Amino acid sequence: MEYSNRLGGRKVDLEVLRALDRLPHREVADAREIATALGTTASMVAPKLSSLTKAGLARRHWAPNSTRTYAITDEGRDYLMHLDRTPLRRSGSVKSGA
Repeated sequence: MEYSNRLGGRKVDLEVLRALDRLPHREVADAREIATALGTTASMVAPKLSSLTKAGLARRHWAPNSTRTYAITDEGRDYLMHLDRTPLRRSGSVKSGA
């Protein structure tokens, strides 16, 4: 998993945030769908989605069947654009599994 600096005291999982960003504009997905796209389990993705939501980078929706679904926010897209424009600083970023 790839992480960036903490935002609001929370570690930001860039892999999950980028998966949300790849959804068609204004579409939502549940943790299972995001996990499948990332080749992992919903139980691994769910806490990361919660952190992204608390940081304001994702928003949670409730589907008619009471399933929690998620989408990236404008702030989340801005955050990714900022990271893409900023060179990685070895002391400020942690990457694992890359």
